[in-house]
Amino acid sequence: MSKSENKNDAANAIPVTLGETIRQARERHGMSVRKLAEQLHMHQSYIYRVEQGLFKQPSPEKLQRIAKYLGLDYNDLCALAGYQAPELPAYLPYLRAKYDMTDEDARQLNAHFERLRQQRGIAERTNQS
Repeated sequence: MSKSENKNDAANAIPVTLGETIRQARERHGMSVRKLAEQLHMHQSYIYRVEQGLFKQPSPEKLQRIAKYLGLDYNDLCALAGYQAPELPAYLPYLRAKYDMTDEDARQLNAHFERLRQQRGIAERTNQS
């Protein structure tokens, strides 16, 4: 497998970090870092550093703005940033927040859970109280 195929596979993989999650959502919206930064009234280097994993804990207020604009779950972003989420995050962000594991381990566990969820009809609870 060539290096470009490996890079392409990684780019299409399920995001397991805060930066990957934001980058993939931004790219799905067809936005550049610059355009997203303009829309959120943030500096583009700030967005770039978050996406590259150089700034792992943006303020909750900035995470909320990013989540709202990109249509992401704020609780998931909080969990991926290491904050206590107001509500339970999805499974993958929960794994990343709770356990110290590699990205590949997180992807494999998430894939296994998704298979079980589909095979056994496991549904998400609508009321978490």
